[in-house]
Amino acid sequence: MVSCAGGTRSILGAENLRRIGISNEVVALRNGTTDWELAGLRCANGRIESYLAGTPGPAMLALDGAFRLQMQHP
Repeated sequence: MVSCAGGTRSILGAENLRRIGISNEVVALRNGTTDWELAGLRCANGRIESYLAGTPGPAMLALDGAFRLQMQHP
């Protein structure tokens, strides 16, 4: 899931992930986190996530796809 405060960047980010061929389902949070919070829901602010050392395979796939997308639309 891709999210931002208002939703526009979420849509753009999700579409770019689809274009580069991410195999997982990609969705954008409708109307962003602002709408989420106005509905009385809470965002998980301040969380710290970490990954094992090294670049995971899916990240390399995403980087390769981003490079290909950039070359198509300089």
